[in-house]
Amino acid sequence: MLYHDAPRAWAEGELARRIEQNALRLMQDDYDIPAGHEMNQREWPGDFRGRALLALAQHAAYGSPTAARRDALLADTLRCLSLRGYLGEEVGGVVNEQQLAGHSWLLRALVACAQQGA
Repeated sequence: MLYHDAPRAWAEGELARRIEQNALRLMQDDYDIPAGHEMNQREWPGDFRGRALLALAQHAAYGSPTAARRDALLADTLRCLSLRGYLGEEVGGVVNEQQLAGHSWLLRALVACAQQGA
């Protein structure tokens, strides 16, 4: 059974099993987050890294042992940001839809990390 600090937030049975399997997958050495980040950095900057960071943060919030990996990915992500605070190439006065979409995941992840004091 998995618990969260919030009242009545818990999981058991099949849901708890799936949550645990997902957290274990995120923690495996072959789940290479930086490689995935590089893989789609050009087309969808911030997308893979943001999703991975959000997943690690959400699992940590519910008691899964993902906080250390979350913190490492957060520190690496902050080092990768441009001077303007985003990932990917600067495109001048053009709005890049893929860059905005990917960064929505990244922003969501950063908020989750901040709420956890990471």
